[in-house]
Amino acid sequence: MVVVQRRSIVTTQHCDYADAFEVALATTDGRSAEELVRAGLAHVPRWLSPALLIVHRHVLRFDLAPSSAPNHLLGWEIGDREHNSIRLSASGPLLDGVLLAKRVPPSTAALETFVSYRHPAARVVWPFVAPIHRAVVPVLLLRAATTFSPP
Repeated sequence: MVVVQRRSIVTTQHCDYADAFEVALATTDGRSAEELVRAGLAHVPRWLSPALLIVHRHVLRFDLAPSSAPNHLLGWEIGDREHNSIRLSASGPLLDGVLLAKRVPPSTAALETFVSYRHPAARVVWPFVAPIHRAVVPVLLLRAATTFSPP
C-alpha cells in the first residue's frame, strides 16, 4: 500500500504559505523528479487537469503559458531542473507560486509548495483554495508513485 504523508517544512525564503508532501517510491524507480511530476499529471482523472487550469487561471489568476509552450508544465514555468529536482513557478496579480518537486534518495518523492501574496485579496482567496490544494497534491503524488513499471 502506498501512503502519501504531509511533512513539516523549513524555508529560508519569504512566503505566506508553505507545505510539503512525500510518498515512498519503489526502490527500483529511477525516474527523475520531472518524470514523476509528468506521470502524476498524466494519470489523474480526466476532469482534474482542466479543473486545475481553471483554478490556476481564473481563481488564483496566474498568468500561465499555453500548454504547448516550451519549458513549461501545465502553464507553469520550469526553472531549475536536475535529475533529483525541478522547480515550477507561476505568478499573477494576486500571488506568486513555486512548486519544488524532489527525489529524496533512496526512494522518496516530495512536493513542496510556496505561496507569496502580491495583493491583499490573496489573503481571502488562498484560504479557500488551500484545502483543495492539500487534497489534490496527495492524489498527484500517489498517481506518480503507482504508475511505475519496473523494466
